[in-house]
Amino acid sequence: MKSLKRINLSFSFLAFALLSQILPSSALAENMISDQERELIMFFSFECGSCHSGMLAMNYTKKSIGGYQRMVPIVTDDISTHKSAALYFMIKLTQSKHQLSESEMVDIGFQLYPLVKDENLEPDVYMMLFKKYGLQISLMDFLKAWEATYVMMGSAKELTQQVRDEKKTFSLPLFRVTYDNETRFVTPDFEKLTLAEFKDIILSYKGA
Repeated sequence: MKSLKRINLSFSFLAFALLSQILPSSALAENMISDQERELIMFFSFECGSCHSGMLAMNYTKKSIGGYQRMVPIVTDDISTHKSAALYFMIKLTQSKHQLSESEMVDIGFQLYPLVKDENLEPDVYMMLFKKYGLQISLMDFLKAWEATYVMMGSAKELTQQVRDEKKTFSLPLFRVTYDNETRFVTPDFEKLTLAEFKDIILSYKGA
């Protein structure tokens, strides 16, 4: 696959560093851990083909399952997980500006990831990719989202490590289900499960 042709954007890393000191990006970064009795977290990567089905299934069953729910990209010392997570958070943080549905956001992420996985983890790569695919965003909004993305990637890495401590080995997509302080894990086979069966599994783990 050909490398993305690098272009000169209107900011450099120095400009980014200076602007990041004055932009209130911390307000964009979301907390990934809740204190609610019911919690459903899906761990995924854009490198995982089955994760696409898992993310769509979670969106489909979100209302009926209830409780605190979040999709979290795994972040380890492997740089490929950083690129996948950065892409997810950048799309997520700018979702409302692009008026994307959850399903559209998931589809775009899987379409764009092959174009960033061999690139450097730099803001100009992601901004150029956004523009190429018609995801228009102002420089100021992009910089806010980019800094917030790094905050959220740090939280995702901590949460990934927590899951590694709880479950030594696992495959993706991985669902972490907590109900009344009891946590269980499930890795559904979406080639065999229907959405209704997936929902029943999660609900049964939650004691619903």
